[in-house]
Amino acid sequence: MTDRHRQYHSPCTMVHIERCTVPCRRSFAEAKAALETAVPLLDRTYQRHLDSGDLAAAGEALQMLPTLNRFGAQPRNFGPILRAVATTVGSQTPSGTIINEALQYEIGNPYKAAQMVRLRAQTALYAPIRVALLREGFCSSLQDEKMEEGTDGLVSADRVWFEYDRPSSTMGSTGIREVNEIARGLDGALHNILVKAAGLELKVDRSESKL
Repeated sequence: MTDRHRQYHSPCTMVHIERCTVPCRRSFAEAKAALETAVPLLDRTYQRHLDSGDLAAAGEALQMLPTLNRFGAQPRNFGPILRAVATTVGSQTPSGTIINEALQYEIGNPYKAAQMVRLRAQTALYAPIRVALLREGFCSSLQDEKMEEGTDGLVSADRVWFEYDRPSSTMGSTGIREVNEIARGLDGALHNILVKAAGLELKVDRSESKL
């Protein structure tokens, strides 16, 4: 049997991924607008320099980018698909709550991503970061329900939240100090932006000594 016909088994590595949830005090539309205001659309000036072969100028443009950027003018919108599927399986859906709006954003920094990929190729699996904005609403017999209080004390007819995988548990799960430091920086920047977009207050670390 030739090598090309020989069965190949790919080695796999177990990775622990931390899933983060940020509940919103704002409506779905308000949280969407707040996030898109806080995270600028990626400036692709660097790409024009790459296309022209000017690597030095491309590198400078990459370094000038904000810590977090949106990789598309519009997020992936699963809402219409969810509603289309509901028309085919709605009669099978039990009374309760269902996800009826879902947006998926790609957020990150190509310069920081390239720094990590140079040191550990597997980080290319997780860049840019995917952030979902989700809305869960009542259906069937619960349509008449007016308000529901969540575990965070948030009161709303619909539950709205952001969800993402913590960069330090995906890109930062390499054991390489430089990669871990970059990933932890992305952790903090992303968390702060999502908390503000959600209409929540950032918790201040008061453990540091006051001068």
